[in-house]
Amino acid sequence: MGTVGVRPGASLVGTLTAAYRRAVRDGRPVVSSAGVLRHGAIRVPELPGYPPPWSRDWRQDVEPVDDDPPAQRSRLFPAFDQQVELFAEGALREAAYHGGPGDCAFSPLVGHAVYEAVHEASRRDGVPAGVRHLLGAVFAVPGNAAAKLAGTMWVTGHGSFPLDRRSPAYRGGDDPPDWAVQTLKAFKVLPATSPRALRLPWTAAAAMSTYFLARRPFLRHGARYGHPIPMLIEADAHEQAVRLGHARTGTAAVLLSILELHEQLHAAGAVLPEPVARHNTAGQVLREHNITLLAATTAAALSPAAPQDVAEPAAIPTRGWSSASKTRRLDPGALLALRSASVQAWQAGAPFAGTTHLLAGILRDSDGPAARLLRDLDADPDAIAAQVRPDHGRDARG
Repeated sequence: MGTVGVRPGASLVGTLTAAYRRAVRDGRPVVSSAGVLRHGAIRVPELPGYPPPWSRDWRQDVEPVDDDPPAQRSRLFPAFDQQVELFAEGALREAAYHGGPGDCAFSPLVGHAVYEAVHEASRRDGVPAGVRHLLGAVFAVPGNAAAKLAGTMWVTGHGSFPLDRRSPAYRGGDDPPDWAVQTLKAFKVLPATSPRALRLPWTAAAAMSTYFLARRPFLRHGARYGHPIPMLIEADAHEQAVRLGHARTGTAAVLLSILELHEQLHAAGAVLPEPVARHNTAGQVLREHNITLLAATTAAALSPAAPQDVAEPAAIPTRGWSSASKTRRLDPGALLALRSASVQAWQAGAPFAGTTHLLAGILRDSDGPAARLLRDLDADPDAIAAQVRPDHGRDARG
């Protein structure tokens, strides 16, 4: 099974997020399939007759509710079913996190539909499940609120599901995630095409933002990594922690983010320029040890809640670093590992920190969450750390 097949796509998660946000705004305690239809129909051009989600036509005197879903779910084989369940639960957590804050909960029928959508898309075509799979799974469950609402609105089909499950649009699912590739193109790390008139201002804006956000603090204090790639990984690590249900972002989430970035680059056939690739070898090292994002995410989700990394506050570098709220979501051990990796790359004379330095940093604690996760995958974290450990005898800055 591919590393991007067993997962929800952006349109599915986006629909759930919008439905959750609407429920919070309206003061409803439960996000029903009617809310999913309201925010999902606009994303599917083949669905005729549905008004936009902001239309008054969606308002009902009595909001329809979902019946209980069936007790049985689709099954293929235990390992696959377990992966689908974990990724479906992660999608619901991600949607609630970005749609909140609030005390809403997704109805059991919506949770059932998310599982069925991911299962169908992965089982049939090995693609990330899209909003079409989600709506198809919703309408397939008897007693869903979406069909009740569609029937009262006299929409074409009167509560049936008019999409063809054999159509290319349905079976194609969502595109694999490519935030890493697109962001690195925006920062001019990877080549990108743009209108001729925009090339010079775009290049200048990317260079200035990179300099002030990353290069300048790195050159002065070894802070903020000096390059967009570690900044992307730190930001995505928070998303990984949310999907896992972790209150704080630890080194295991950072490891997942490193895998995510390198697997996106590999899937897109994107090759980092040699001066950048030289300091971003973590993906190659982890592949040599047969570590994949799918396996690591599954193992991280199944692992019992581990204690947070610990670190002495005085040991955590602070000069040149931001005190933003996202930084505060890192647990102390992850904060120490990432910041120390950046400083040590600077002390060793590297032009910036990369995934090589980050991987070495999060594996410095041989009993930390990242190292334990690698052991759960039958890999030797000490051997991996030895491959990415910088040359301690070299210190270009004295």
